[in-house]
Amino acid sequence: MHHLFRLVLGQKDLSRAGDLFSLDDSEIEDSLTEALEQIKIISSSSDYQTNNNDQAVVEICITRITTAIRETESIEKHAKALVGLWDSCLEHNLKPSGKDEDTPHAKIASDIMSCILQNYNRPPVMALAIPIAVKFLHRSNKELCRNMSNYLSLAAITKADLLADHTEVIVKSILQECLPREQCDLRPIPQWWPPAHRLPTRTRALPRSSRCCTDGSTFPGKSQHRQPVCSPLHPPPARWPDS
Repeated sequence: MHHLFRLVLGQKDLSRAGDLFSLDDSEIEDSLTEALEQIKIISSSSDYQTNNNDQAVVEICITRITTAIRETESIEKHAKALVGLWDSCLEHNLKPSGKDEDTPHAKIASDIMSCILQNYNRPPVMALAIPIAVKFLHRSNKELCRNMSNYLSLAAITKADLLADHTEVIVKSILQECLPREQCDLRPIPQWWPPAHRLPTRTRALPRSSRCCTDGSTFPGKSQHRQPVCSPLHPPPARWPDS
């Protein structure tokens, strides 16, 4: 590990942490995996959540590391260490302690998430990251969850089969309103229904006031020719009742 990383992380020397940005990316690239492993040790200590000095050192070092990885395009080389640090955040509290106030480990998770998942077009990286990424969907941090959903959507476009084993977890997240509905493509497609279950064209053309509610009641209206309306929560009946 580069001697400056060893000094800053070994002694948790905040006064020297800024000097890391004076080094060339290529000069520290070989040290990044070892530095990430040392950060994991520091962030897993029992007093990390209350130690402002350690938190500041870790935040600065992570920023320097992720910048170097991006500039040297060495994400695949250091992905395992990044994912290991990311995974360790799941062992700690991620729920915001106040309005817009992330916990120390939620901040680490957010920074690592951006570094890893921006490489959604690199299957080897995604193969390591996605099993960990989906675990964050059920944690009590909606902002982290929403950002995760954006990246997972991009990963699905590029390499959908990597998400196949995690469909159930993702769907449960949607149902719990962890993922924003406007970002989801899970919606009923009428063309997929058997012909007998499709809403008749003449009924679709009726004004809203003359249709039935999904619970069987009716909206006010003069028309007596009403058909039940299908929805994801109310699947079509075996056969339509006579008008």
